[in-house]
Amino acid sequence: MRPPLFLAIACGTAAACTEPPIEMRLALPDPATVSEFDLSCVYAVKTRVIGNDRGDGRGTEVHEDCVDFDTAPQTFSELAARLRDQFRFDVPRGGLAGVQVSGFFGRCSDPTGTFESIVYGGAPNEGGGTLTVPLKPGVSCNMTQGYNVRVFDLAALYATLPGGGTCAAPPDPVKIFAGLIRPSMLGDHAPPTAFEYGHSSVDTSDGMARIQSYRPLTAAPACSAIAYRGTASVGLTCVRPSPQARGVCGIGDELEVISLPIAQAAASVDRATSATYGPVVFGSVWEASGNRVPIAGATVELADPSRGKVVYIDISAEPGASPPRLRQMVPVSGQATNASGGFLLYIPGEATDIVVRAPNHMSQTVRVASVGDTLPAVAVALARQ
Repeated sequence: MRPPLFLAIACGTAAACTEPPIEMRLALPDPATVSEFDLSCVYAVKTRVIGNDRGDGRGTEVHEDCVDFDTAPQTFSELAARLRDQFRFDVPRGGLAGVQVSGFFGRCSDPTGTFESIVYGGAPNEGGGTLTVPLKPGVSCNMTQGYNVRVFDLAALYATLPGGGTCAAPPDPVKIFAGLIRPSMLGDHAPPTAFEYGHSSVDTSDGMARIQSYRPLTAAPACSAIAYRGTASVGLTCVRPSPQARGVCGIGDELEVISLPIAQAAASVDRATSATYGPVVFGSVWEASGNRVPIAGATVELADPSRGKVVYIDISAEPGASPPRLRQMVPVSGQATNASGGFLLYIPGEATDIVVRAPNHMSQTVRVASVGDTLPAVAVALARQ
């Protein structure tokens, strides 16, 4: 069966030409894989048509349009039928680079304009008269969940070693918010993943907040996420199941987010390695009980080794600095963590599993994702056998 038409791009007032329209069609997921996926909160769908960079310093031309639904669709087939012939755009002046689509909870006119994608899709333009856009499930409407979030300052934690790290809020807290890390699906025309700001956000003065997000995504290329922003620090993590979400500093049912200083963290990224393998995730491995200390000799393995590179690093704080400040994190020799427990993951972006092991400890499988314009981090606490 031919995929359903959902938009067409044709030459209009923006570009005089005689080329035929480019038809956009949706490729729907296998019904068997989304039979439990809930679309009952999708009340709007936005489409973005992205042009090529014209090389004149003005960047890319982007056209957007959005349609509202009176009632939410119940299936992906019904969603596709609702979108039939709903969108029509002029060809961008620099030519068509690609198309993105997002279905979300809310209305096109909502002033916030920030929602996690319940469904999303995208495709780069590879020439020809038809562009097929795969539609993917994002976060299911029936998977909402609230989290008690605690942000801790990684520099302060390392500054209080070796006797046992102390968890402290970052010195510059501003806001904690929900989001979604998901594939951009635009090929070489965009970074492989993008961070979508979610609907829930809270101003914070102590690094703590109650945030509405979604349950962990365990097998999808996207991950529901919690992010933090300070004046000179940021944090981002995929939502993990409890008790794993507590990490090193969380208490009870809390989900922790690690605050990283922007300048020192950015300086610790090897640009050549990132260009080869993808954006970075900062990581560290810790004892789950007793004194809060990192684990030496821990190993980190990608569930799919072809999906990135693991680099072990040294993490330490500058002696006497107030407020605490991290040194640049540099690679260490060997195939395991040193006494700081530090590592970097360079991965293409999409959510993937890592397996963290250490002698005489229980191993742990952790879901991570990276995105090029922020600094995701994870602290893995391993229990002794």
